[in-house]
Amino acid sequence: MGIDALYDYPEAALVVVEPVPAGVEDTLAKSGLWQHLPSVKNANLLRLPPVWSFGALPSAQRFARELVAALSSRNPLE
Repeated sequence: MGIDALYDYPEAALVVVEPVPAGVEDTLAKSGLWQHLPSVKNANLLRLPPVWSFGALPSAQRFARELVAALSSRNPLE
């Protein structure tokens, strides 16, 4: 399954975990595939701060907290 499978999920939010390697944002900005993804066209992107990937459970918990916070701030419960 490639990135084009994301076309099947226009309501999906794309999550970007910082740091983004140098040059990646410029490359994506020039990518026709990226520009036409429904999530990108609808500005449904979430950026999360860096989370140490080798931190076991504490890192998983931090990632979960950051993701919940980002999703909640974007779509607050009413």
